[in-house]
Amino acid sequence: MGYVPAVLAYTALTLLLAALYLSPSLTAIARRAPDTASVIVINVLAGWLVIGWIIAMAMALRTRPQRSHAQVVNPIFPGPGWRGPAAHHPETPGRLCPPPPLGVHGKSPAVRRADRHAKLGHGAAGPDTRGTREAFHP
Repeated sequence: MGYVPAVLAYTALTLLLAALYLSPSLTAIARRAPDTASVIVINVLAGWLVIGWIIAMAMALRTRPQRSHAQVVNPIFPGPGWRGPAAHHPETPGRLCPPPPLGVHGKSPAVRRADRHAKLGHGAAGPDTRGTREAFHP
């Protein structure tokens, strides 16, 4: 019955040393470091050398390079006849589709809407009521 505490002590010491030996791999996994697989391979294969363990730990403690996530947004909503960029004519491959129809008056709906607003004196924020009584008392 005297060997049970010794086995437990050796088991605890083995687990502690294994955790210390694999600490670069565990750190890389926990921090989601770049090239985690490389850290694990270097740690397992060259970690028994002190320099291999130091290199693996340095790789695990690296930070991710900051990337700029610029999103380009097209503020112009395409018209109903738009078929995508460089849409090809269905009957003749290689030929581009004709532009969308302009409507009854020869202008696109957006241009007609802008003309209508300009004729009525509306700006981007609604009717121009500067200097009138309606601007202060609706």
